[in-house]
Amino acid sequence: MFFRRIGELAHRFRYAVIGAWVLAAVVLNVAVPQLEDVIKRDATPFLPANSDVMQAYTTMGEKFAGADAGGYAIAVLENPKGISEADTKYYQEVVGKLNQHTDRVVFVQDYISHPEFKDAVVSKDGKALYIPIGLKAPVGTPNSDDDAAFLRGMLGEDRPSDLNTYLTGDTAIIADYQTSITKSVSQTTVITLMLLIVILLVIYRSPVTPVIPLTTIGIAIMVVRPIVALLGLHYIKVAAFTETFLLAIVFGAGTDYCIFMISRFKEQMAAGDKRPEAIATTSHRVGEAIASSAATVVIGGLAMTQANVSLFSTTGPAIAVAVAVTLVAGLTLTPALIAVGGRRFFWPRQPENDKPSRFWNRAAELIVSRPRRVLVLSLLPILALAALYPTMTLTYDERTPQPDSNENIQGLHALDRHYSTGEILPDYLLIVSDHDLRNPEDLALIDQVTKNETKIPGVGQVRSFTQPGGDRIPQASIPYQAGVVGQGLGQASDQLKQGSGGIQQLQDGSGKLADGANQVAGGAHQARGAVDQFIAGLNQEDDGLGQAVGATSTAQSGAGQLRDGARQLSTGLGTAIDGVQQAVNGLSQALAYLDVAPSCNLDPGCKQARDGIHQVRDAERDQLLPGLREAKAGADQIATGNGSLADGLGQLHDGLVKAQAGVQQLNAGEQVFKAKLGELAGGASQVSGGASQLNGGVSQIAGGTQQLQAGLDQAAGYLNSVAQNSGATDTFFIPPDKINDPQLALARYYYISQDGTTARLAILGKDDPFGLPAMARVEKERDTARTTLQGTRLGSARVLSAGFASQNDNLQTLFKRDFTVVAIAVLVGVLLVLILLLRSLVAPVYLLASVLLSYAAAMGFTTFFWQDVLHKGAIDWTVPIFAFVMLVAVGADYNIFLMSRVREEVIRDPRNGISRAIRRTGAIITSAGIIFAGTFAAMVTSPVLNIAETGFAITLGLLLDTFLVRSFMVPAIAVLLGKWNWWPHFGMAQETVRKLEDTGAGKAPAGGGSARPQPAK
Repeated sequence: MFFRRIGELAHRFRYAVIGAWVLAAVVLNVAVPQLEDVIKRDATPFLPANSDVMQAYTTMGEKFAGADAGGYAIAVLENPKGISEADTKYYQEVVGKLNQHTDRVVFVQDYISHPEFKDAVVSKDGKALYIPIGLKAPVGTPNSDDDAAFLRGMLGEDRPSDLNTYLTGDTAIIADYQTSITKSVSQTTVITLMLLIVILLVIYRSPVTPVIPLTTIGIAIMVVRPIVALLGLHYIKVAAFTETFLLAIVFGAGTDYCIFMISRFKEQMAAGDKRPEAIATTSHRVGEAIASSAATVVIGGLAMTQANVSLFSTTGPAIAVAVAVTLVAGLTLTPALIAVGGRRFFWPRQPENDKPSRFWNRAAELIVSRPRRVLVLSLLPILALAALYPTMTLTYDERTPQPDSNENIQGLHALDRHYSTGEILPDYLLIVSDHDLRNPEDLALIDQVTKNETKIPGVGQVRSFTQPGGDRIPQASIPYQAGVVGQGLGQASDQLKQGSGGIQQLQDGSGKLADGANQVAGGAHQARGAVDQFIAGLNQEDDGLGQAVGATSTAQSGAGQLRDGARQLSTGLGTAIDGVQQAVNGLSQALAYLDVAPSCNLDPGCKQARDGIHQVRDAERDQLLPGLREAKAGADQIATGNGSLADGLGQLHDGLVKAQAGVQQLNAGEQVFKAKLGELAGGASQVSGGASQLNGGVSQIAGGTQQLQAGLDQAAGYLNSVAQNSGATDTFFIPPDKINDPQLALARYYYISQDGTTARLAILGKDDPFGLPAMARVEKERDTARTTLQGTRLGSARVLSAGFASQNDNLQTLFKRDFTVVAIAVLVGVLLVLILLLRSLVAPVYLLASVLLSYAAAMGFTTFFWQDVLHKGAIDWTVPIFAFVMLVAVGADYNIFLMSRVREEVIRDPRNGISRAIRRTGAIITSAGIIFAGTFAAMVTSPVLNIAETGFAITLGLLLDTFLVRSFMVPAIAVLLGKWNWWPHFGMAQETVRKLEDTGAGKAPAGGGSARPQPAK
């Protein structure tokens, strides 16, 4: 009785109702900003902030300088004749202007400030160059759209006549996409309105009747838009797609509700009701049906609020609000308009002449008499088309929906002509650790990840800290470092070889010292023996002194040579110690990594090389270094001691000369001289003995030095062979003191975060970064990195990916989840509405199954037509979910209208009720389906491909639903099931029939009209 009461009030206060709607439309449009303006204000990100790819972008923005941009654009400069000096000057001017606008621009990657970029940004054919630009405004926001217009205006200033400029990148792509949708809305609105007028004129064959639905939907859309805009300012999110579906849903649903109301009103008038009673009965009989059908669409729209992708979550709530407002208009405004116009709205035909057509009378007879045949014949084309559904391929390419005339698409084509797209739009892999990665062990692991990523099919090149230009830094490897150590050991060997001359001089000097000391001792003994004969043998003493002087000179010369040789030996040994120490340090660093490297433990060649390096390092550290240090200390001692000896012998020589010159004075000090000669003889003998021992020690040093030289030569040769045979130990290694080398500054800046905790790898694919192969490769890239790091000190590091391919891959994952959640919610919601309306469990199940079949058939033919016939390659990813919500919800509308009428008629006449329901609803459902299909058919003309594909799919689905599913398949099933349609409450229906028969109200009026209960006799 609720809906009857609404009808009665709408009739009684018809002018007030109409005035209230008109007033609401005017006030709301004046007081509330226009919907398109609210849409432009929306800053909802396309993907949620907690999605994997958005987390990757956020991390990259936090960790790397210049990566914190909200948007990204690429200015492309192309000259088919080749970049000229004027073009280069223009490029420099643009870069200068961009750097001045710090309010918009975060960074400009140009080769003026960074000459190292020149080879990358200038095409190899010399006909193009590009400027990557980081922008503050997030992609898809109003500020981002303004940035696109601003940059295009800048590129158009003072441009050389033969230079073409394009703006592309995320910022430009989304801005152009939204502009295309806005243009599409204006175009489809006009086409929809024209189609609607034509269809209504054909259906009603009256120039007046269309005024009711056109007025209803016109005022409804004027109220819906500001209400959605108002909610968009405070409660819900709205986006560019919102307006497109608002128009289609209001036009389609509003017109359907009007058709159902008008058709039932005409039927009631034909049955003899007066206008007030006809309106009240119409509201009562149709109100429940259209409210239930509206509920299914509202449920479908609200279900989309659970979607992660903003395209769905922003469109769904607006659809729900639009349908709710349109339902209220259909229940109040439409009856008020009918009440005002009455029969005049049906001129030139009168309601009494509105009878079921001959076609639907025959169709009803056929369905009732041959339900199995009708079911099979209606199922065959549906199943055939549904079989094509699994062949659908979805594309996530942002370029596909847009027309080629859009500038961002032209810019992408220009890049394709002159560059490898993978280099311009690479994938990014982030390795996020809890500690500083700038150490040899972690960098070696990053290098291993880099190497393994290059092995993935489809990957052309990988750039990272260890290979910033795409190739390994040659100095950063174990073989190279082994070669450096080997070279150092070779130099030490050469220096030791040069020091061997000093050892020989030391040995010669010690021999001469021994000879001189012996001569001194002999001369002293002779001098002492001649003392007693001094007076008598003065001439002999002169001879003896002469010998002593000569011998002393010889000893002094030998001692000097001994000192010089010791010093030279000490220098050579010091050089050898330094070289060996450097070798030990280098080998220790290399072994520190090789001892823990998993790859080396698994590689027999590497393991054998590591064991050999261990032996060389231990021998040098534990035996060679201590021996060299001890030898150097001895050489230093000899150098110091022999210096004193040489000085003493020089003094002795001078004394003997003086003695020879003062031979006359010797006669007076004979005893003293004799004693001194005795001491001299004893000291000379000691010197002679010490020199002999020194000569033996030096000989031992000479032998040890030869062994040392041989060992150094052997170690150097081994390490040099390791360097040449890089396959055995091709492991990244860079000494800690070289990580901060200025030559690695650019690599650190781009591939290692400022705090050192995050490494970035740029993966350049061989294929289209927007394509399905690139998307499929993203998961392999992440898995490869995780597998490589598993079990290492970076095993717990997070691995994130960013870039176009990663974004689309993440979008695909979220879309599948969204589709599943929305589909379940819509199906459950529709099923509950059908159960509540029909008070049955059987009928709702097969009605829902018929809706799913209709959807599958529509998507199958859409796939065949767009993907195969038109050779688009794939269907846009947005099409299936929008088509599902619309076709299931709207298809349920017709199910509800049909089965509610079947239930009504069967209660009155179980035997002929279904047949009468088919006769009465066939033309109405067909008309409603054609009109709703027409509103979506206008979308097919859209220049935006995914809107056109969505419109095509929904249009086809509605037509299939109208002419096959709802007209033949569902009625045939209902006839076959009979009373089981209403299980478990079919007994209640029969009881209702008996009560009606007892009151004499069970018969239908002549002509197949509806049976109205008559007053009891």
